[in-house]
Amino acid sequence: RINGNSCNLLIVSTEKNKVVEARSNKLAIKHFRAVSNKLKFLQQYCSKENISLHEVIYLGNDLNDLTIMKEVGCSVAPLDAHKIVKKNASYASSFISVRYIKVFITIF
Repeated sequence: RINGNSCNLLIVSTEKNKVVEARSNKLAIKHFRAVSNKLKFLQQYCSKENISLHEVIYLGNDLNDLTIMKEVGCSVAPLDAHKIVKKNASYASSFISVRYIKVFITIF
């Protein structure tokens, strides 16, 4: 939620290694790793937090993000995303990587 004075930032990854955890901690963003079904996870998270999927801005860079990107209010692909992901995103960012998410959210 951006207009409602609060914004829940999450990193949701299918990766099992601790790189995601380390990066999330550095950015001070809540993280969830080894998530096998991102859409189901996000649906459950949003339901618990009383957030509509249409209120979600989702940044994805790979083919496994396409399903969820089609269900949210706004989908964003970074410059280095897979070309099919960029084609299907609501917005294709000029930022090189998802590691610049804080910059993107600040600008948005």
